Amino acid sequence: SPTGICTSALQGHAIQLHAGQDQQGPLLLALRRYQPTKENIEYIENIKENIHFMGYEPWKITHASDNFEILHQYAVQLIKQGDAFVCSESAEEMRKKRGEGLPSRDRDRPVEENLRIFEEMRLGLHEEGAYSLRAKIDYKHVNTTLRDPVIYRIKFHSHPHVGDKWCIYPSTTTPTPSATASRASPTPSAPFSSKSEENFTTG
Repeated sequence: SPTGICTSALQGHAIQLHAGQDQQGPLLLALRRYQPTKENIEYIENIKENIHFMGYEPWKITHASDNFEILHQYAVQLIKQGDAFVCSESAEEMRKKRGEGLPSRDRDRPVEENLRIFEEMRLGLHEEGAYSLRAKIDYKHVNTTLRDPVIYRIKFHSHPHVGDKWCIYPSTTTPTPSATASRASPTPSAPFSSKSEENFTTG
């Protein structure tokens, strides 16, 4: 592995890239999109071409989708420990309840039932919008973003990096906090704690 300062060139952060490369360190190109509908091959190739145009060559290229397997394992673990649940509410109903600080009708669904339905989601046995997986944080949290946010959705859409392997996708748009948890967090629940609220998006 190269030594020195390692610059992480994120999508849309060319200024950080230029400033970091002035330090003569290696360049890590991190493509940080989970959603198959928000990333395409042309977009990825344009990013690479732009970096090459500025005179830089990545030492390594990583994709957020490289973490899909570990993120799925985390989701299953969260369900098992009672920190996530499968929700059948529509987006409109969920939005209304979260705004009012009310719990989902499925918040206390039994763990085994959550595991069964989540596996059915993974196998493509339910339509888009029929179910989502939500983190069980605090439905009355002062930060509405953390009121039991959606962490997995059903999407029947091919992903530019992993193809048709998955039909459930993490709802966050960056690897933080979830995808970095295997290196930075001792437990699967930590990525969804209130300490991570500055990084948590509902995607």
